[in-house]
Amino acid sequence: MARYRSRAEWLDGKHRCCGCCHLGVDPLVGLVPVIGDFAGTALSLYAMRDLHEANIPPHIMSKMFINVAIDTAIGFVPLIGDMLDMMYTSNLKNADILEEYLTKRGKKIHTRREREMEEGSP
Repeated sequence: MARYRSRAEWLDGKHRCCGCCHLGVDPLVGLVPVIGDFAGTALSLYAMRDLHEANIPPHIMSKMFINVAIDTAIGFVPLIGDMLDMMYTSNLKNADILEEYLTKRGKKIHTRREREMEEGSP
């Protein structure tokens, strides 16, 4: 999780600029017409590549892919899309989705282990 969050912050920008915009690699690369938007999408998908191996369920992956697709579509709009791309931080949104899922999964595992301990199972 920490590695994915770190990549998301690198791509979308950890710090806000002007109060509403994040300045990271993705919005900067997106300034290059067409090629930059595809490069930003490729970087976002590259950051997600390990999640399949980590047994993240398809419905979580789908939410994350939709965020990347929205970010890509926004980036294709000339000028305004570049500004909106700085505000729509798909990678940080995906990090939040992943963190929420892993927290819930961790609580379920913890609860199951507590129940097993109470029942006397190893």
